Amino acid sequence: QAANPHAALVERELKRRGYRVAVVADHQRAEIRGSKGQAGVWGSILFHASVLLILLGVALSTFASFEASVGLTEGQTFDSQTDRYGVQKSGSLYPSSSPHLSMRLVRVEPEYLVNGATTVASIIESSVGGRVERFPVYINHGASLGGKTIHQGFKTGYSPLIVIERQDGQALLNGYTRLATVAVGGKELYRDFIEFPDRNLRAEFEFFPNVIDTIRDEFSLNGSYEHRSSNLNNPVLRVALLDNGKTIFDQHLLIGSSAPAGGYTISFADVRRWTQIDVSDDPGQTVLILGSLFGAIGLALRLVCVRRRVVVIINSLHSRILFDVSGSAEKFQETFKEDLSSLRLAISEQLKKVQVSRHDESVPVCQPHKSEMVHVLGEAAPQNVGKPEARVSEEVL
Repeated sequence: QAANPHAALVERELKRRGYRVAVVADHQRAEIRGSKGQAGVWGSILFHASVLLILLGVALSTFASFEASVGLTEGQTFDSQTDRYGVQKSGSLYPSSSPHLSMRLVRVEPEYLVNGATTVASIIESSVGGRVERFPVYINHGASLGGKTIHQGFKTGYSPLIVIERQDGQALLNGYTRLATVAVGGKELYRDFIEFPDRNLRAEFEFFPNVIDTIRDEFSLNGSYEHRSSNLNNPVLRVALLDNGKTIFDQHLLIGSSAPAGGYTISFADVRRWTQIDVSDDPGQTVLILGSLFGAIGLALRLVCVRRRVVVIINSLHSRILFDVSGSAEKFQETFKEDLSSLRLAISEQLKKVQVSRHDESVPVCQPHKSEMVHVLGEAAPQNVGKPEARVSEEVL
């Protein structure tokens, strides 16, 4: 470079334009190579790596994951060592069919959204490192517990405390009974049934969380109660008892009340909310997120970092300077052609200034001879004008 000041001049111009420059020069000839946008290569690497990561994540999620759901009533504790998961699914490579998990549902809190919709949050209690912690879980925002992820499930409803006793005091049913939530006519209804096959007995339940009054004529529809909302305000439980398919009891019970039912006594003592907690252990989730991130970064690099290469060859012949500018780009050929023309003009002006400073200012400078083409990286250099390599030749006296 020191032996050829023209090369140093071109090198400075290319660096000013953001190119990484390599120079091979002597007194008579200099070859200056510039390149930029090489980060685009990493974009390709990251994108292809993201495809492999996503495939790996899918495989892990399919064959090495665990999903299950647990229905809990407020105050109820679940321990997988003594209790069974509800619906569950595990991959063939998952190490355990029933991973250990222990938690207690403290309460279910309804949340009212701006648009009038209602959602719920479950307050979970668990012992972590000998310390009892409480934390909320939501449908779209879960929590980590024992290496698993727990989320609020979509199913929720009510668990009335129902007692069905025979006349001799033997209890056929005594506990909080989770009633299914069904949508009928745009409303949520809470209904369920229990069968006692050894007695050919069937008990049907329907729960009304908010009956404003018990005056049947004013607050009834087709002879049955309606609830005004899902808030627990004056709850009523309808119980129907069928013996061998024949109805022997069908009444509405207020909370804390009981009634005889053909040799049985039915009591409605309390009511609590129940909810579904979803449990998952998916090692592929992190890999999928990482793969998606790599893919996004890779695509961004390929879009922003367009690889460009420029070669400037300078030949010094006595009092003449002949230089040739050529280059190639991956895309945006018209823009690159304009940039190459701008580079030619900048180099030409600076070389002319060098020549004028070394000779008398009256020395004429010849008009350049130009031929321009554009070339796509990786393709053979074209022979016809208008195809992709950009080349500009110019002679300076």
